[in-house]
Amino acid sequence: MVRAPLPLGTHGNITYYEQANGHWQARARYRDYDGVTRTVKRNGHTKNAAMLNLKTHLAERRHASATAHLSPNSTLKDLAEIWWEEFQTKGKATSTQHRYRYDLDRLILPGIGQLKIRECTVGTLTSFLKAVSRNNGQQTARVVKNILKGMFDVATAYDAAPRNPVKDVTLAPPKKKETKALDYMDALKLKGLLTGEVREVLEIMLGTGCRVSEVLALRWRDFDFSAPSKVRVSINGTLTRDENGHYYRQDHPKNKRARAAILPPFVAQMLIRRRDTEIPAHARTTAWAEPDMFVFPSTAGTLQDPNNFRRKWREQVKGTDYEGVTPHNIRSTVATFLNENADLTTASLQLGHSGTEITARHYVRREELAPDSTAILELYGREVQS
Repeated sequence: MVRAPLPLGTHGNITYYEQANGHWQARARYRDYDGVTRTVKRNGHTKNAAMLNLKTHLAERRHASATAHLSPNSTLKDLAEIWWEEFQTKGKATSTQHRYRYDLDRLILPGIGQLKIRECTVGTLTSFLKAVSRNNGQQTARVVKNILKGMFDVATAYDAAPRNPVKDVTLAPPKKKETKALDYMDALKLKGLLTGEVREVLEIMLGTGCRVSEVLALRWRDFDFSAPSKVRVSINGTLTRDENGHYYRQDHPKNKRARAAILPPFVAQMLIRRRDTEIPAHARTTAWAEPDMFVFPSTAGTLQDPNNFRRKWREQVKGTDYEGVTPHNIRSTVATFLNENADLTTASLQLGHSGTEITARHYVRREELAPDSTAILELYGREVQS
């Protein structure tokens, strides 16, 4: 009777041989992932030591081989390891890699990491993604779906799945958010309401159209005060999360293109005053504003967590007419104001967009008042003589 081959990545019984020098050798037949069964040997001073050395080697051999092999019985955790190694070679933005790793570790692996690939049906993945959407929001659910799609693309490439089930998962379409922008007078009233660095950050956003994460990433070296009447700022970074969820300064904005802007006088004057007279919590004298220092540092003198800033913002607008207004609304406020008083191209360039379509779709508030057509519609007011 022909002996059945060992399953891939497994070994047979371990046998032991005492050598002439008194040491021991442990041997076992092991079937590698290329389908070839080989005899593997390891020595030790004692029989037990030889066994442990052999088992350690077999475990390492199995792990090394498994990176090039997947089966329907492999877990999503195994699949994730192989997908991640391949994903890191695709040249994605660092922030994207950090976001994907963060959501993989905090949502996918704890949630369904122990499922086998063959157990991941369309229904199973739909239920999981709906739970993510419900508990973590639609945007996060879409990111997690993209990760899973990439993972199962790898699974199908390795013949571990007949097809990619994620392609048939349907999530509810994202709700279209209405662009929320303040009127000119409301922006001025909000500025008068805020105090301290919260007001100062608002002033930079009003004067540049920057995101709050871009403002908090500004260092004194990013400003050129050589011409007091035309102070320039280089918007060349932003704050983003790493794979552990901690913020760091990324040396380019969200769209990877640095941009420069001339500051309105009220913003330039505020910055000069802040640099020369204000003393933040971490400092003792006005000598704190070194070139590499953040303009709006934390109490420890490091970068300020955007979530902490948003908390300060909410505390100052709580109970006012502007409760619910967020820093992101200011970006839309600037875009709408420039579109109304200049043109859409100016608004797009100020915000650093690659074209006017993004500005028009997401940042410029739509005019609710219909155009004045009274001269035409007044024709309906005529009386017909019978």
